[in-house]
Amino acid sequence: MKLRLQSLRARLSSAFGRDARRLRRVARHPELATHADIELLLRAHGVVETKVWAAIDQLEQLGVSAQLAWAFVMEYDGVELADTLASGAWDATGSRAGLAEA
Repeated sequence: MKLRLQSLRARLSSAFGRDARRLRRVARHPELATHADIELLLRAHGVVETKVWAAIDQLEQLGVSAQLAWAFVMEYDGVELADTLASGAWDATGSRAGLAEA
């Protein structure tokens, strides 16, 4: 986990000021994640702005918690989350359809 925090910190430090500080805090305490944090995180992962908006809208529509979305991005990637939501492969239970949960 420490390695992930360091790589996240490195990616964010140059692009954001206060936002990077918030994302580092949420990385240490994922239970604090909000949909606004997911929006920042997707941008930090290089997701195109229109996909960021669509992903956040889809998360809210499905009722997926920000904590679950944060965990998904930490496990896979922000681009993967945006693409999964755009494809409709994320079901209402918060899992990717057709994939076994680990």
